[in-house]
Amino acid sequence: MTAPAAFDVLVTSYGPIALLQPLIDSLRAQTLPPRTISIWHNGPQFDPAMRTHFGADVSLQFTGENLGYGGACNRLFDGEKDGRALVVNPDVELQPDCLQSLAEAFAENPSAVIIGGALVNQGPDGSERVNAYGQRLTMDLVGVNTDRGREVPVFVQDALRGKGEAGSRYLGPSGALFAVDRENWRARFGADAPFCESLFLYMEDVALWLKVRRAGGEIEFCPTALGRHRFSESTGQRSAMKLYHVERNRLWLLRALWGNAAVAASTPFSVLRMGAYAWAARLKGGAAATGESGPLMKALLRGWNDGLRLPVPEELVRYLGAERAPSDLWSYMAPLHEQLRDPTA
Repeated sequence: MTAPAAFDVLVTSYGPIALLQPLIDSLRAQTLPPRTISIWHNGPQFDPAMRTHFGADVSLQFTGENLGYGGACNRLFDGEKDGRALVVNPDVELQPDCLQSLAEAFAENPSAVIIGGALVNQGPDGSERVNAYGQRLTMDLVGVNTDRGREVPVFVQDALRGKGEAGSRYLGPSGALFAVDRENWRARFGADAPFCESLFLYMEDVALWLKVRRAGGEIEFCPTALGRHRFSESTGQRSAMKLYHVERNRLWLLRALWGNAAVAASTPFSVLRMGAYAWAARLKGGAAATGESGPLMKALLRGWNDGLRLPVPEELVRYLGAERAPSDLWSYMAPLHEQLRDPTA
């Protein structure tokens, strides 16, 4: 029997380098050791001595420029390399058999371009709960994780039972933990980089899944490839920066796909969605109840202003391609109650 192929692990970091230690430790504890571990540090500061902090098996790169999440991942991906790459957030700790599970999933689905894992964290009652898995869409094009909050054992059992159906329900996996087969990627996209760098931060994964689905690429899911997620550790679960980039970028995506008419048609729902989020936050004593709603409202309005008024990046238009969206895009839409659910809950 052929030994499973090892992965090149690609990590984009921002903030204190020391926060990466749990991820590095979890990679070294894998039953299938990674082939390489590469980190691109986007800042804001960097001590050159840190290049050797994690040891010789970790490549740590820093140029002094913040390339954004997609830009950094693209530099690490390098379309000329062979084999498979694992893209993982810096605030994730992988379960020991995560890479082994992904390798076995590729063995079962050798034509897959993308295979996604599942992120978990601890629920209020101390039990393991799903943080993110497959993304579905809202009517205004936000990717939402409809499995969030489910108990992990039940989720895994149900996901394994319906494994063949996952690709027809989810647009794609969480962008915080997924693997790419470089050969299958190049067969469909040539030397194209995986991410649209103009988006900079957030919604890059939704754009990527649109690109892969439109080209007929296979996206699969592996519910047993688990990582513990310290949810939005760098930016915050409900930060102004996160809100701004999500809203600006989804508006750019809407305009790139269908023009301003799509924005006009979806705006009433966007207002309803943000109102539902604010109400949920108030009920649980969140930002809306603690005086932090002012900065969030400013970020929201700035995101809407820039998303509507700034030109859609030409890179994004080229990235999506002439056909723009897959013909069955709206089959990936989430149920309405999930579209209005607090995304941090």
